[in-house]
Amino acid sequence: PAMVGLGMLAAPLVRILTGPEYHQGAWIIPIVVLGAFFFGLQQRFQIGLLFYKKTYVIMGSVAAAGIFNLGLNLLLIPGYGYMAAAYITLLSYILLLALMVFLSRRYFVWEFPMGSLLRILAASVLMGLVLLLLERASPILGVGSLLVRIGVGVIAYACALLLLKEFRESEI
Repeated sequence: PAMVGLGMLAAPLVRILTGPEYHQGAWIIPIVVLGAFFFGLQQRFQIGLLFYKKTYVIMGSVAAAGIFNLGLNLLLIPGYGYMAAAYITLLSYILLLALMVFLSRRYFVWEFPMGSLLRILAASVLMGLVLLLLERASPILGVGSLLVRIGVGVIAYACALLLLKEFRESEI
């Protein structure tokens, strides 16, 4: 949800918080946030490696993704600038996730809760659509309207999760 919310509110957020010379940089926020999503997801697959004290596997994977990142940055940033760095970082985190999934399976098999992820993604998309409709109806002009959008997004997301039965009764 944070990924979708930040992606939908990136431009107005940057418009409010920065000067005009930085406004074009709003396009980078969804890419960076998506990268953070994959980085966070790969940490779930590290648990088994940590439990079995196979931290050298984690170190090797992080080093491989880092070398991949550095190499592509050296190659592509001079010609394509900061957008290349954003996409390269995203690809590096995807590579790190793939390595963690593949290498951790030798030590600990964790069945990813795909049903839960799909419900969360559906709720996030619904929240994004609500935010898009609000933006089309009335553009964000200041901090107050941005805060209202954030609140509406949170409510839309929570309602969608309830409708999709993502919560157990004990959690409610």
